[in-house]
Amino acid sequence: MTDPQYPGPPPPLPSPPVSPSYPGFGAPPPPSYLAQPPYVAQPSDGSSSWPAPPQPKKKRRTGLIITMTVVTLAAIAGVIGFIMWQSAAEATYEAAVAQLEQTQDDVVAANTVGTATLADAEVRQLAADTIAQTATAGLFDPALAQSFTDSVTALDDALAGAPDALSAPRSPGEMPALPWEREAEAAAISARADAANDDIVAFDQGIAAVATATTTVDSAATDFFGSATEYSESLLAENIAAKNETKLSFERASSVLTQLTQLDGSSATAVSTYVDAATVLVASQQAELDEKAGPLLTARLEVEQFARDLAPGLMLDFDWAPIVAGAGGGLSVGGTTHWWMDPGYATITLSDSVAELWGSRYDSMVRALVAHEIGHALTIRCGDMYDWSTQESIEQWATAWAIARGYTGEGNGVSVYGEPPQSMVEAAQSCS
Repeated sequence: MTDPQYPGPPPPLPSPPVSPSYPGFGAPPPPSYLAQPPYVAQPSDGSSSWPAPPQPKKKRRTGLIITMTVVTLAAIAGVIGFIMWQSAAEATYEAAVAQLEQTQDDVVAANTVGTATLADAEVRQLAADTIAQTATAGLFDPALAQSFTDSVTALDDALAGAPDALSAPRSPGEMPALPWEREAEAAAISARADAANDDIVAFDQGIAAVATATTTVDSAATDFFGSATEYSESLLAENIAAKNETKLSFERASSVLTQLTQLDGSSATAVSTYVDAATVLVASQQAELDEKAGPLLTARLEVEQFARDLAPGLMLDFDWAPIVAGAGGGLSVGGTTHWWMDPGYATITLSDSVAELWGSRYDSMVRALVAHEIGHALTIRCGDMYDWSTQESIEQWATAWAIARGYTGEGNGVSVYGEPPQSMVEAAQSCS
């Protein structure tokens, strides 16, 4: 049997010719290439039993190269995979760092809002404490005052439960070198960011509760302050005899207070100013009553009310003296008026005889005198209706106003200053 790679033994070599040059020595030695196998003489029986030739060296080199190539490719693939893992881990780490940095910014923003909200609430709390120490009874609506107090209590509770300032999560260190270390550190960073975000949510809820309570307090305070309008008007009516300066101060304090829309230090001051002005107003009323006390008190108060009814809303003060403008003894009556265009009030001084003759058979004279003085006071409102640059014109106007209102008694001024021009009487009819 023959190997397909070797179709058979080579043909027998020809016998070398006997050379005469090698006598007695036989045939010459075979050539060197035939001295050793690879070829062995074929058996004489004609059978084919050639030994299998060795594997060619070329085939072993190809297998080695293939193996080396596979290993090389695997190594390259491993390196590429590692590089890709390294890159992916770096991206994961950087994303976690970016998340943490955003969370750190969110902590700063939340703390900023929280600090401002708590500061505003504490301002209101301090103002409320100041108002609570002020005697406001009788100067505000009781129901609105209670609502305001309840809102302050709710604010106190919200502040007591307010969260402390947030602590920002710590920043990461250097990025680890190996991908698995980067992934582990990224997970830890994300966990810190998530925990901080949870804290922000809880913090915001606590701050929101304080902000809501603050808004409620402002609303209740606005209603509370606004109720001073009605109560200040009632207090003014009850203390009508108080001096004009105290009335004006009280009105200004009330006006400032009722325009406020939030609770703070200025509104607490406004409440205190309003309450103090009310105290001064009541004290002034009492001082005036004490000054006018005596047998003529009732008549004096009736005369003053009559004068006010002649010019509703006009701010008037009344002083009394035994003699005024040289009159007051016997059956004479005297009066003077001083007015101030700004802020717009007048002081009328009357002789005691006006009160003494009030309601007597000389009542028409007394009323005419009072009407004359109110005509003077109304210059505050009607000064553009006549020329009040001369004393003569001023007296004519007062007399004309008394006549225009139907007071023709002797005290209206005609007996002293003469008849005023009819044109002035007609002008005075539209002044009130």
